[in-house]
Amino acid sequence: MAEPVAVPEGGAARRMPGVEEETAPGRGYRRLPSDQRREEIIAAAIATFSVDHDASLSDIAATAGISRTSLYRFFETRHDLVTAAFESAGDLLMEYVDDAPLEPPSLALCLRLGRFFDYIEVHATTFLGMVTWNSPMASREIQAIAQSVRDRLCATTFRVLQVTDPSPLLETAVRTWIAGVEEAAMQWLRTGHAERPQVEALLAANLGNALINAATYDPSLRELVQWWLKTEPGDGPFGHHLRAMTGTFTLGMSAAVARLLAHEPVDA
Repeated sequence: MAEPVAVPEGGAARRMPGVEEETAPGRGYRRLPSDQRREEIIAAAIATFSVDHDASLSDIAATAGISRTSLYRFFETRHDLVTAAFESAGDLLMEYVDDAPLEPPSLALCLRLGRFFDYIEVHATTFLGMVTWNSPMASREIQAIAQSVRDRLCATTFRVLQVTDPSPLLETAVRTWIAGVEEAAMQWLRTGHAERPQVEALLAANLGNALINAATYDPSLRELVQWWLKTEPGDGPFGHHLRAMTGTFTLGMSAAVARLLAHEPVDA
């Protein structure tokens, strides 16, 4: 943040090309490059929309510490500012998610899911406004931004899986998983009933389960599943999930599975 610029006695400070000057209550003069001022306004919009999606331009101007007139120099309409704010919010979300090492699959997924939930916990209203199709803020432009974020999350997931040319069924499985992550995040934000670490662990395991299911119908994915299982540490999230899942099978359930594998009819 630039230091306040003092006003010389007997006259106003000279405005420099490409520099915005603003007086905010109790803050004195500030001179900022136009691109920095624009970024400040967008950051103020994200912060404001994260609390109230009905926030007005006056509310955002107050958060940014500028006048509404100055805000109009950068954004002629509320729609323009909302669109810019959501585009910036999508970029920020991806910075949160991508800034994690490529560990073994379920560890890498848990790290990214943790950062995803870190983001939406702080920017809950903005996230819900972006991904909820009937949201008051969900214009066509914002829906396109949300879809772009989904595409980027899909690409990030393929990097975790070390896949460069996904088969159609694999892409379907990953996109379906991302839709599930989105829905689980909305449910968690709205209710808060489930413990966040359990939600993250469940979602990470769900992708492994989805790959195993997809490999059932697409033999080319069996190598990917084998690679996942070989690189997964025994004390990792997916190993824990498999052990816990095995423990849920009662004798009755095991007998029912054995019957299905043997193609036996249902008992009368």
